Amino acid sequence: MLEKGIEVASLLDSNVFSFTFDYDDWPGSHTDQDTYLRGYNHSIFQLRYHYKTIFSDLPAMEDNNDADPMQIDSTKIYKITYSINVLPQIGEYVVEKLHHGKIEKNFINSEHNLMGLINETEELDIFATKSIQ
Repeated sequence: MLEKGIEVASLLDSNVFSFTFDYDDWPGSHTDQDTYLRGYNHSIFQLRYHYKTIFSDLPAMEDNNDADPMQIDSTKIYKITYSINVLPQIGEYVVEKLHHGKIEKNFINSEHNLMGLINETEELDIFATKSIQ
């Protein structure tokens, strides 16, 4: 579409490629207000079961508060918002697999350089969309 000159800013700003989600099994609040970005290379349909693999390095809120629950400052508990951006899977990306003790890199969609096409476009509104930011 970009090569044909079709404007795609409204599509990239929609919930087609980037959306928020909420699973009951995932924590909904935490005392840490930082933003974390993580890669996820498995099926989006299995995402619900991968919290511990995606955020394995983050301590759970209950681990940080072994003391009396009454000592938790309720003004410092923040809602967690989870979102995923599937746009990078459309262009070229790398899948790493362990093969005979060595990591093999396979380039998927190598003929489609989405970010290169976006870089060459004159449609500047694309750069303000939630899928690209």
